[in-house]
Amino acid sequence: MAGSYDIDIGPSGRVHSEAHAVSNTGTIVGEMGDIHVAIFDSSGEGNCIDLGQGYAWGVNDNQQIVGSRKDLSFDDMAFLWDEDNGMQNLGTLGGKGSRANAINDEGVIAGSAGLPLFDSSGEGDNIDLGGDNSYALSINDNGQIVGCSSTPSFAHTAMIFDPAGSGYNIDLNTVIDPAYSGPHLQLALDINNNGWIVGVAGEGVNSRGFLLTPIPEPSALTLILLGDMAMTKRRKQ
Repeated sequence: MAGSYDIDIGPSGRVHSEAHAVSNTGTIVGEMGDIHVAIFDSSGEGNCIDLGQGYAWGVNDNQQIVGSRKDLSFDDMAFLWDEDNGMQNLGTLGGKGSRANAINDEGVIAGSAGLPLFDSSGEGDNIDLGGDNSYALSINDNGQIVGCSSTPSFAHTAMIFDPAGSGYNIDLNTVIDPAYSGPHLQLALDINNNGWIVGVAGEGVNSRGFLLTPIPEPSALTLILLGDMAMTKRRKQ
C-alpha cells in the first residue's frame, strides 16, 4: 500500500523466523530458531522474546497468545500464554493432538483437534464443532468461527462453524449468489467483527482471494444461529 515499508522483525543473526499473527495493538507473534514461540520486536531491532518451544498462531489485543507445542503424550498440544499465568495446556479431544489457531478479545479460542472450541481455563472442557478433517482458523469478537472442512466433492471447503457445537455448520459455497460461477471456495482464513470473511477460492495457479460480506435480509433468517448473516461473493474484475 502507499506509504508502507518493510521491516525484518526476526531475531539478530539471521535465525529462521516466521510471523504468524498480529494484534490490533501491534503485537506480532510466530516462531523462530529451533521451533520456539516468539514475540517479535516490531521496531526491527531484533529484541524478540522467546517463550519456549512451539508455534504461536494467534494473538489478541490483550496480548494473550495461542498456538501449539510438543507434548510428552501427543504430537502437539494447544496452549494459551499470557503474562500472568504463563503457558497453559488446553487439552485435546478424543486423545488426539491439538492446535489453537485463533483467540478473540473475549478470550474465546478456536483451533483443531476434532475441531474444537477450546476451554480457556485449561480444564479440558473443549467443544467439538463437528466436520470432517476440519480446521477452525479464525474467530471474531462476536464468537463467529470460520475455517475449512472436507466434503464428498472437495478436500477443502470454506466453512462457518456453529460455536455451540450443535452441528449447524454452513458450507459458504451454499450461501453465495447462485449466479457465481468462479472457483470453489476452499479456505476461510479470517473473519472480522463486521462479519467480513476473507480466504482462498480454487487452488494452485488458479487460486483467487475472496471477500464475503453479510446481507441483512429476511431470506437470511435461516442462518440466524450462526450470526444472522448470509454471504455474497465479491470479486475484483
